Amino acid sequence: MSLPTDIDPFSSEALAAPPGDGTKDESSMDSYRLVHPLDICSVLADLRRGRNPLTVRWGVGAQQAVTSVIHVDSAKQEWLFEPDRTPGVTESLVHAKAVAFSGSASGIRVRFVTPPPVERKHEGARVLAAPLPQSLIRLQMRKHFRAVAKKTNPYGCVSVLSDGHERSLYLHDISLGGVGLRSRDIRMDDLPIGTVLKDALLSFGELGSLQIGLRVMSQREVDMSVGKVSHFGCQFIDPGRSDEPFVQRVIYHLELLRRNGA
Repeated sequence: MSLPTDIDPFSSEALAAPPGDGTKDESSMDSYRLVHPLDICSVLADLRRGRNPLTVRWGVGAQQAVTSVIHVDSAKQEWLFEPDRTPGVTESLVHAKAVAFSGSASGIRVRFVTPPPVERKHEGARVLAAPLPQSLIRLQMRKHFRAVAKKTNPYGCVSVLSDGHERSLYLHDISLGGVGLRSRDIRMDDLPIGTVLKDALLSFGELGSLQIGLRVMSQREVDMSVGKVSHFGCQFIDPGRSDEPFVQRVIYHLELLRRNGA
């Protein structure tokens, strides 16, 4: 199934399209889709905590309203949101074929579609309830947002240095633009600013690995309990089309670990 080119990519028709349907940007969007219910609940809960507004679109004429998340119930696989007070909007919503939602929070753009909601009472107030979306697109838009890597069993990087020897560093942080790497053995003189690491291999455990060129953009010494550690801020060089979605998944995974205290 392919969508007509004049369909709004944020519309219910576009968001309801199955993955891999051949749309212009569909293959890249698939890489940003969350499908696990717990991941989807986590994103919706973030929107609720931040009281971030969601734009709602439905119907052939692309009717539009604004709402916000009230409650997320992972056990019942549903979520609650505020009804629009404009006369006729709720009645139109509950009779829609599908409803598209889009919004943003802390540099994250969110897009998903659900079946039409039903009216319900929650803590004495009238709300709208809908099942969890089958998938949710989550786009990290803040290029310089950095997720700090886990401290135990840290992710690693292997690359050949200018002396021809293969050396290992460990990952301190990661963003869409690059990584922060650290080592107790590699000195700053070994990796001066401007150094290019061709085909560096970044390993992320069960998440997979990424082979990419890195350019050293900054360096500093960090005092730690084990002694002085060299820190190298590295920029990704010419990332491929599939690299950014992979990095997004790593960042999201690290954020979940941080919130869970891991």
